[in-house]
Amino acid sequence: MNSERLAKIISAVLHPFILLIPVLLAAIYASKLNLQSSLYFFAISVMLYFLIPFVSFWYLVKRGKISSFEHEKREERPAIYALITACWLAAAFVLYVLNAPKQMLFLILASAIVGVALTLITLRWKISIHAAFFTVFMLWAILVFGWIAAWLIIPLLLTVWARQKLKYHTMSQLLAGIFLSTIVTWLVNWVLK
Repeated sequence: MNSERLAKIISAVLHPFILLIPVLLAAIYASKLNLQSSLYFFAISVMLYFLIPFVSFWYLVKRGKISSFEHEKREERPAIYALITACWLAAAFVLYVLNAPKQMLFLILASAIVGVALTLITLRWKISIHAAFFTVFMLWAILVFGWIAAWLIIPLLLTVWARQKLKYHTMSQLLAGIFLSTIVTWLVNWVLK
């Protein structure tokens, strides 16, 4: 297997949409809820945090409004990012109103705020959504589960390598996504404490 093929596999496996369900399951686990409450909050989160954004994204790719699932063209990004971010803001609001566990609200609120920033930045400059959201997920896991989750730096570094290898991003675009997400995730954690 050549390095470009490996980079494509890594980029696909670590795509933010692929990671949303496992991360939501981790948030449910961290919340230590009973089965009924777990299913309730998981269903709400899946609908607003994953299903509506993913189906919308998939539809736009299939209709040719977005050229590929890698969404490598900057000019195609702002509209779908705005839609995804609106869903995530709605999810954060609904979870807040329903008094959802802090771990879930923290994850989705940090994602939504990063989404707002990425949407605005993408109007002028391409920034890595893959690196940004993997950083949110990684820092969320470290802050919730402790340093045992620090191993997630390895897939983050693999994401950075893959996205640069495929020439989807420059190192500055990747590092900007990581930096932005680090600041936002730490701030959201601080505010919710």
